[in-house]
Amino acid sequence: MKSKNWSLRATLLGALLSVAALSAVAANTNGTGVPKDPGPVPFGNWVGVYKFIQPHYGPDGRYYTFTYVTVTGTTQAYCQQQIPTNGNVIVVQSCQPA
Repeated sequence: MKSKNWSLRATLLGALLSVAALSAVAANTNGTGVPKDPGPVPFGNWVGVYKFIQPHYGPDGRYYTFTYVTVTGTTQAYCQQQIPTNGNVIVVQSCQPA
């Protein structure tokens, strides 16, 4: 009896994995089995802008000055790598094709 239960469980698990695999393939194709085209990669520079916050201490307390920095890169990843990730940065415009 135990072997029948194990066999049934194995069969159901196999069917479940097959359905999951087929749905994953269907999600990445356009119905013909061919993967979807992600579209053209934009040529040119990617541009991003961030605001660098510079805190200062004066006799009347703490105040801030801001510097806007524009970064450019040939790819989106390279453009985003140039934006610092510390607490003194506010992203004004994420990297977009110019």
